[in-house]
Amino acid sequence: MRLISHNRRRLRRFMTDAFGRLVCALAIKGFVLLNLVACAEEEPTEAQRKQCFDSYIREHQAEYPVDTLKKTAALKCYS
Repeated sequence: MRLISHNRRRLRRFMTDAFGRLVCALAIKGFVLLNLVACAEEEPTEAQRKQCFDSYIREHQAEYPVDTLKKTAALKCYS
């Protein structure tokens, strides 16, 4: 009886350790995958940046001086 109980404990410990390793491995793989996807985002093209810059200036032209808008639009669209 004692031998069976001992083997059950060993089996339970092995199953728990194996499950823990599996969960840890899946978490690490998920973290790496998410980082790769986040880094794969494409940069906007020069045409898209120029369009952003021009539309920002047109949109806020009545509110602020043009020189200020150019600086703000450059930071927003080219950074």
